[in-house]
Amino acid sequence: MSEQKAQEFYLESSEMFDDNKCLEHEKIIALIRVALEKGGQGEMGVFKVCDVLAKVRSTTLKMIAGKKASFDTILEDFAPEKSNKTLH
Repeated sequence: MSEQKAQEFYLESSEMFDDNKCLEHEKIIALIRVALEKGGQGEMGVFKVCDVLAKVRSTTLKMIAGKKASFDTILEDFAPEKSNKTLH
């Protein structure tokens, strides 16, 4: 997924989130659950998805605190081809 496609998906999801009549915490739980379940079923696996969520969380908190932070490299940092392919 390119940065542009990711941004478009984010905006669509955000709009759907805002339009839905559920309570805020219900929406948040649903979004995190989808991310964990779908990512866990894909190439990344659940542990790598948890790493992504931690990176998104720390980046977002930095932005909220007014510190320099960006999501620009998250897609390339966690690209499947960069994943550790070691078999245990």
